[in-house]
Amino acid sequence: MPLRQARSDVPWFGPPVDPGGGGPRRRILLPYSGSATAELALDFVVRDAATAGSEVWLLYVRIYDVARGGCYYLETQRQARACSQLAADRLRTAGVACSCVTRNARRDKIVHTILAEAEALDAELIILGARNRTRLGEIILGSTSGAVARRSRRHVVLVHA
Repeated sequence: MPLRQARSDVPWFGPPVDPGGGGPRRRILLPYSGSATAELALDFVVRDAATAGSEVWLLYVRIYDVARGGCYYLETQRQARACSQLAADRLRTAGVACSCVTRNARRDKIVHTILAEAEALDAELIILGARNRTRLGEIILGSTSGAVARRSRRHVVLVHA
């Protein structure tokens, strides 16, 4: 069943700027949240993507919970955008073509949002940070990165601590 693109309040900040010009480039989707595991994935992309000449599409998923009275976000739109801009600036400083966007997703739809963006962008690769959890820990607590890896039709790289 094809995934529909996640509804978006904010468009992509534009296509990645190609610092060197040239031919086709590998598209990488980097879901980023500013967490320690997301920083590991960002470090990996800074080291790997710059040498491979890839374009990185940085996705910040702004999580909300639904309760009586409406939606309750974990951070403001401004905080989410500032976090993703810091990561994008770091990528651009390393010479990596980068664009970023913030998408809103209910807590139980994070994986769906990531996969829908990968399909919409036709990304060749998804790179995610992953915690070192036991199988029992994954069953009890869940794992966004594990669920993306299991459900994705794209190549997925999990960067472990």
